[in-house]
Amino acid sequence: AFIGIDNMLKNSEIIRTTPGINLLKDAFTGQPAIVVLAGPSLTKQIDHLKKQKGLIISTDVTLSILESEGIYPHFMCATERLIDTVKNVSGRHKAYFAPLSVVTKEVYEAYDGPKLIAYKQLSQFKFMPWERGTLITNAAIVGNLCFALAKYLGCSPIILIGADHAFEGRKTHVTGFINGEEDPAFQDRSKRVTVAG
Repeated sequence: AFIGIDNMLKNSEIIRTTPGINLLKDAFTGQPAIVVLAGPSLTKQIDHLKKQKGLIISTDVTLSILESEGIYPHFMCATERLIDTVKNVSGRHKAYFAPLSVVTKEVYEAYDGPKLIAYKQLSQFKFMPWERGTLITNAAIVGNLCFALAKYLGCSPIILIGADHAFEGRKTHVTGFINGEEDPAFQDRSKRVTVAG
């Protein structure tokens, strides 16, 4: 939490000069949104996604995978407070970048494309003098932020792709995932618990 508050304070000038998502509240009412996450099933869905019509909202880690396939999301979200997020967003992109304002300043600077500011429903955002729009999500997972953005924009229906994070073989993430397809933290099968159903 303290890293996020420190980052938010360091981002004050960026927050002050960048438009907020509040300008787009309900702007896409009734239009479908496709939220693209990094689960292994995304690999099978890429070709299907190319044929879909709707607002595409990706996570920072799926952006480069989608762009390499000729799919250009309309929005992209990030939540991580650490400098590692820079590698996910560096370069020129078309998507509107709508991270939580707790990401590092370097993340904002690395992204060469249009940006929007989003707040999270936490008390520290109440002290910011500029209204930028609050996404009602208390989860730190970027997929939840993407879903909250689609809801905030008024989208309906909201379709999730790659939201499985199931252990398909040994894969925990989509083919081409920047940190690898097999998360080592989940590969030690001796610590797994199988649940019936």
